[in-house]
Amino acid sequence: IDILVNNAGILEEGLKPIDRFSDEDLDRIVETNEKGTMRCMRAAAQKMQAGASIVNVASIAGVKGCGGAAYVASKAAIVGVTKHTALRFQATGIRCNAICPGNIITPMTSGTNPAALDPDMIGAMSTHSNLRTPSCTAEDVANVILFFASDESKAITGQAIVTDFGAML
Repeated sequence: IDILVNNAGILEEGLKPIDRFSDEDLDRIVETNEKGTMRCMRAAAQKMQAGASIVNVASIAGVKGCGGAAYVASKAAIVGVTKHTALRFQATGIRCNAICPGNIITPMTSGTNPAALDPDMIGAMSTHSNLRTPSCTAEDVANVILFFASDESKAITGQAIVTDFGAML
């Protein structure tokens, strides 16, 4: 295996904050976002050699805390395990990096019901970001994935790169 891209991700409805998340949401989100990524890396690493690249799609939520608590926790875990994996395999020449997109225009995000969003969480997020900044497209994120997967990025490992057009600066 030369390249592994972990791009699975699910959200809870409403971006529930830490004092309102449900255990069911937490279990479902961690199972997919965190455990799924870790299981794929464990399996692929057994078949990877020097020059291989692992690219994990985390989220700006995992870096800045913006989003529902369960989602934020799962994506922050991806940033941490990316750094762990880069450290673990640095001597063997296997790279591991994470991309942390802001909002991406996908069916999952486009189908968000504004009435279901937690107003306290949305309010907190809006004071720390530029909501007029454009959202990424899937192609924008794919281009960064291609860079990390290519030899053009062979000197980069253990990094979490934010791709959000500067919305969270």
